[in-house]
Amino acid sequence: MTDSVLRDATELLVTGPDAGVLRLGLLLPLSGPLGLTGPSGLSAARLAAIEVNAAGRGVELVPVDAGRRPEAVAAEARFLAGAGLVQAFVGFHTSDVHRALEAALAGVVPYIFTPPHEGGPRRAGVVLLGDSPERQLGPAVRRLSERRGLRRWALVGNDYIWPRSVHRVAGRLVRSLGAEVVLDRLVPFPLASGDDPEAGFEELVDALERARAQAILLSLVGRDLAVFNRVFAAARPASGMVRLSGALEGERAARGGRRRHRGAVLGDAVVRRAGR
Repeated sequence: MTDSVLRDATELLVTGPDAGVLRLGLLLPLSGPLGLTGPSGLSAARLAAIEVNAAGRGVELVPVDAGRRPEAVAAEARFLAGAGLVQAFVGFHTSDVHRALEAALAGVVPYIFTPPHEGGPRRAGVVLLGDSPERQLGPAVRRLSERRGLRRWALVGNDYIWPRSVHRVAGRLVRSLGAEVVLDRLVPFPLASGDDPEAGFEELVDALERARAQAILLSLVGRDLAVFNRVFAAARPASGMVRLSGALEGERAARGGRRRHRGAVLGDAVVRRAGR
């Protein structure tokens, strides 16, 4: 890689460790269902490293594709750490990859996981920057239920670790507020695939309309979230239902288009406003 802060892992096998710099493994989904988030993550990390280096500290980033199977990602990360080529890792990826990396890196090198997570204890050397479902979504659900009178909630997510935890927490919270869950749906991950990636989401939007949901808590991720919002915006319910998502960042919003995200609320944005 011809870049002042990015280093290729294969190149490091030849050049070896460098005690003069801090090398961080950058665990980003550069392929797979979350692959569309990779470019923005890479750009943000690169900008941060350039700023740190400008302040006189030596930092290099070693990208690792975290969009592959969990065992493949964990094996590469463990190899880079064991060879002394990387001193710490920072990751934005799915929870199944996170669990494999935690098992591989705990007690070996520091590992920082940045997205929202499913909660629970972590091993030594593993740092979580994101919030658990209770902390991230609790204030948002309360605010929307109490101030906007939303009483009919739908829970829609992918069928894997983090969304399952979100649904458990959200179901309890919604009922504690005197509201009801009118639809609880976990779809395969990824659902957007094949020649017609929108097909499964059209049925899902129809189910939301039949349930007469007033609000939708979305724990779809990656391309699935982008495709859902595209299908939703083209359908009749788009004018009335509020969408709350804890996993919609700039790259997906840009892919979806501004009009497709009208009525969408980001969980952490509501938390920030509620805390003022």
